[in-house]
Amino acid sequence: MSFILTHNAFQAWKNNFVVIAITGSLMKFSVILRTISCVIAISTGLAGKDVAIWTPQITRDSIIGKANSGETYWQAVLGIYMRAGEAGIKVNFGEARKWSQKAAKAGDPLGLYNLGNLALLAGDFEKSNEFYQDAQLRLSRRASEGDPIAQYAMGEICFYVRPKNPPRAIAYFQESAASGYPQAQATLGALHLKGLPPLLPQDFQKGIGLLVEGARRQSMTSRYNLGMAYYNSEGVPKDNDRAIRWLRLAAEQNFAEAQYSLATLLFEENSNANKHEAIRLLQRAAAQDHTGATEDLSKYLSGVPQQTKPIHPAPNQKAREETQRLAKECRVEGQKHYNGQGTKQNHEKAYACFKKAAELGDPESQRYLALMLFHGKGCGKDRNAAGKWFRQAASLGDTEAKRILTTFAHFFKE
Repeated sequence: MSFILTHNAFQAWKNNFVVIAITGSLMKFSVILRTISCVIAISTGLAGKDVAIWTPQITRDSIIGKANSGETYWQAVLGIYMRAGEAGIKVNFGEARKWSQKAAKAGDPLGLYNLGNLALLAGDFEKSNEFYQDAQLRLSRRASEGDPIAQYAMGEICFYVRPKNPPRAIAYFQESAASGYPQAQATLGALHLKGLPPLLPQDFQKGIGLLVEGARRQSMTSRYNLGMAYYNSEGVPKDNDRAIRWLRLAAEQNFAEAQYSLATLLFEENSNANKHEAIRLLQRAAAQDHTGATEDLSKYLSGVPQQTKPIHPAPNQKAREETQRLAKECRVEGQKHYNGQGTKQNHEKAYACFKKAAELGDPESQRYLALMLFHGKGCGKDRNAAGKWFRQAASLGDTEAKRILTTFAHFFKE
């Protein structure tokens, strides 16, 4: 880019010189020299200006060093890493906010975007939207220039912020993941495991491949999603040992949901042998206001016996498969009406489809139904009912429902 700018500056000077010569304008030699000197100075400044952009080759230590030396872009990146647990960094919301504020104050859109995420985690939707809107235009420009982190940020904004644009969000995630950004690989991998018809087909091989790539780069989200894939047998054979290994790595990065999930799994495996480690994990998650961890910790410490998580077996395999097929059909139909894909957007029809699928035991539909009840889309607002369906989805292993219950616990107190 520097070379092109330098070349263009030289061409601009040359063209001006040609025009001057043709029109017969007279210029003193000293004036020409000053003009040449000015162009050279501009060209040199442009050539020497580095445009900061994340690449897979950048190391964690290098990012920290650049941030500490006052480079705004890398301050924003460090804030994102500390919020999302990238490159093996432990989650620290306080530090994430500090670095993001420094970057935002200097006008960096990634700093604003990360402050939006932190506001969302705190349950401040209005403030979150303000940050996203302030960042969006400049993020879009930076994403078009090939910045993988800006592409991922735009994907999140298009996916979650009104007016939503899921097809564009998927395109952004794909561009970012193709450039090697681990958080995009983690997100796209999880979406492939679930499928998002008609936008994204369910593809277990691709989903697991993306999660493995992200996990190799020490991405907390990839580690957690990979652990849950082994636990829930999504795209891989069920393997609790591997699930524990990946969840433990994410838990060590101070991710409350991983700490809670790992504690639950350890109790399931061997409650006596794993009791001390599981309780320590619950304590760490509870210290971060994780609702499930706080409740379970209280019960374990008070000596109240724990009930096994509810499992809902069908009378026989054939009946179970038929129920799942019907539920999936209703969910896919609901997603079409919800997103306006291949049909006119209709939240009332989407609500009816999700409700039917939710009652058939589909956890993803239960989450969709909860979200619609929470926001009053296609139905009346009912936070109590929303909380009920979120808890039901979470009990059946829906990780996004678990995340929502944890992040916005104050909305869904029983």
